[in-house]
Amino acid sequence: MSILATDTSHRNAGYATRPSNGETRMNTFRSHRLSNGAALVALAFFLGTAAGSAAADSRAAQGTPGHLGKVTTLASLTHDTGEAPKAGLILANDGNFYGVTTSGGAGGNGTVIRVTPSGATTALYSFPRGGRRYTPLDPLVQGSDGALYGVETSRDFNTSVIFRLTLDGQFSELQSFDDTFPSSLTLGRDGHLYGTTVFGGAHGVGELFRMSNTGGLKVIASLDSSTPNAAQGAPLEGDDGNFYFGAAGGGSHGFGGLLQVSPDGTVTTLYEFTGTGPISGRPTGPLAYDAAHEYLWGETVDTGEASEVVVFRYKAGAVEDIGSLSYLNAGPVALGPDGVHFYVNSRTNVYSFAPGEGGRKVAVLPGKADGNERLIFNPAGSMFGTTIDGGTDDGGTIFKVKGF
Repeated sequence: MSILATDTSHRNAGYATRPSNGETRMNTFRSHRLSNGAALVALAFFLGTAAGSAAADSRAAQGTPGHLGKVTTLASLTHDTGEAPKAGLILANDGNFYGVTTSGGAGGNGTVIRVTPSGATTALYSFPRGGRRYTPLDPLVQGSDGALYGVETSRDFNTSVIFRLTLDGQFSELQSFDDTFPSSLTLGRDGHLYGTTVFGGAHGVGELFRMSNTGGLKVIASLDSSTPNAAQGAPLEGDDGNFYFGAAGGGSHGFGGLLQVSPDGTVTTLYEFTGTGPISGRPTGPLAYDAAHEYLWGETVDTGEASEVVVFRYKAGAVEDIGSLSYLNAGPVALGPDGVHFYVNSRTNVYSFAPGEGGRKVAVLPGKADGNERLIFNPAGSMFGTTIDGGTDDGGTIFKVKGF
């Protein structure tokens, strides 16, 4: 049974991230790899398609305008630092921000960047390495050992590698995945790293895995045709020790659903999407807790004529439509410092969502969002994120928003 239906007594902090995989990747897939037809549509969004809606406005844009926050360009990225960041930032325990860029740097294939609170930006590590053309595309996570862990992907998109990078720039390769597309990672309370894959596993339709700091990997559960499959995004560790994530294919209706996986590998379907009604799409990206840990929040994507992202929340077998954006390139939901509002970056704006309020625009970005960047908040309550262009050299920006 889901913790969300029975237990809200524990209030441990939960964080989740969303994969960011570059808007051109979908064009590189060969049809024989997409054997799960239900995953095909959702995968287009999971892999970062930048398609937009023909609709002039979204429901979010039509909501109460609200007060626009003060946006500051904390740093403008250059070829030397790396350009076009597509995965957002993390705030590490040394007080600095870290993220990945997808081009530029000494090797031309992107970098891992360090950004100080004052905006000083350096390339901690440059790709490719050893002549292998790999590019980092997914959010980083800081492990229990203080090192950074991320995913780099080959230019032909056939292979992805989980890497470890210390804060002084020492790089090592830990695990390689072929044609499975691992998510970014979640740091579990046990000190291990957890992730999902879209394909792969015993049945070829995705899995949940655990990895040690040294790269030792164990598959916890392989998804199959009896449940939703094609896992989406880094898993969220619940207060009950189970892991929660969306799956974009399979299920009774073929539109995926929400899954709970126990540490011993028991897979439970919490909810199946039907492809009809206000929430007509498939789940995409990671899930996130609200402040009280009563609801799971997430997004679905409809890549049909409606072409919209719907923000939803789930509790005890029921899903509620909170609001939508008419653009497919909307970032993952991020719980704000007030514990009530969730924030989403989409194209050149940031929107907030809260139950009963509808969406409202709260910030105008200094460049375009790729649609996969997550937003984060520092202890003072300021918001930070990235854009793929803008800034003095049009290489992208690190921005800060206050007063939203």
